[in-house]
Amino acid sequence: MNSLILADSSSQLWSLTVDDTGILHTAAVFSGTPVTQFLNTNGNTATWSLTISTIGLLQTASVVLNPTNPSLFLTSISGATLWLIAVNTNGELTTIAPGPNAIVTGKLISDSGAPIVGANVTFTLNMFQSAGWLSSSSGPWSIPGVGILDIPNPIVTTTNSSGIFSVILWGNDVIMTPTSENDSYYNVTFGSINAGYVFLQNTNYNLLTAVPIV
Repeated sequence: MNSLILADSSSQLWSLTVDDTGILHTAAVFSGTPVTQFLNTNGNTATWSLTISTIGLLQTASVVLNPTNPSLFLTSISGATLWLIAVNTNGELTTIAPGPNAIVTGKLISDSGAPIVGANVTFTLNMFQSAGWLSSSSGPWSIPGVGILDIPNPIVTTTNSSGIFSVILWGNDVIMTPTSENDSYYNVTFGSINAGYVFLQNTNYNLLTAVPIV
């Protein structure tokens, strides 16, 4: 996701976003579903609540430790970078570029050669059931050294006016499934067409040339 909606004490809604340099931004908005957000320190030693003031300043407060809180990741406003929103032991917010991600792009065209505009392309993170078989089992997923991965599943991206889509994903080679590492894949769906892919960290893929596993 590329924004988080928070509500201040007056019930005013605020959008939290991050730019390509990792700087956090807040802006008053008039629609959206506010969330109650908690952040854990590295190593899950403390939990902090993330709130916002009536003038749009981000605030944190120490709360009871909950080691199961998922990590918060935001895609930048441009969609070009992925950031971990973290908190230190003093409750200070910071942003960390996770690094091991895959950028997947593609283009949808009709039989006549015209771009398909506004089409949804869906990426669903799945787990191998066993060699040669695929399962739709879901997480919880985690990244060793980072924490529980809060992935909206499925992930949906939309083609632009040229029929092009782009999405930033965690590489399958760094995702730990409930059973082990390196046994996840993404099922990519457009309409009735679907295929499974394994995307590796720090790699760019074009689905026009990427080879599916099934």
